[in-house]
Amino acid sequence: METIVDRQLPKFEKRGRTMRVNFNEQEFTQESEGSEPKTMWRYTTAEFSPVASMRERVEAIIATRYPTESSEFRASDTREYRDLVDQADMLARESFGQELSEDYIREMQRRKLQRERDSALQAMKHTFDDGAVVQVRPQDMSNFQTAIAAGESQDWIMDDNTVRNTTVEELQAAMASGIAQGKAIWDNYAENVKAL
Repeated sequence: METIVDRQLPKFEKRGRTMRVNFNEQEFTQESEGSEPKTMWRYTTAEFSPVASMRERVEAIIATRYPTESSEFRASDTREYRDLVDQADMLARESFGQELSEDYIREMQRRKLQRERDSALQAMKHTFDDGAVVQVRPQDMSNFQTAIAAGESQDWIMDDNTVRNTTVEELQAAMASGIAQGKAIWDNYAENVKAL
């Protein structure tokens, strides 16, 4: 649930028979006609029993964004969902009073970087001179190789699902673009992992 208040809240608070986890803190200014702007805070708040298990706490935190009864909750494997699962694991551990080790935090950061890398690889595109856009993801490279080996122009499905006749030279340029983009993404990922 979303919580909006006029004061900062602690990350963990016990209210009666409920434990609350306030996370994703955002500070903002609320304007009101005829009065001074007021500083407010917005949180995502999860609630569970203080005796809830680790799994129950993780699920309660995830359910703030993905209700447990929704089919998308169980089937989702988006980067956003995986980030939330890792965040929920960290918050649940902290709610038990566990101190997060440097190795654990480093692993969570590495996993986040890995998801960012995978997302960037899946978003790779090449734009032809006429403005047509084609996907050049890693899984598309073998299709480019096969088409180039055929040695003749052919119809190719563009990013917007239109069909366009492409030359061997255009396919070669798209493939080279995909390789260069992929290398840059992997190099960036490697540098970020080394910096952890």
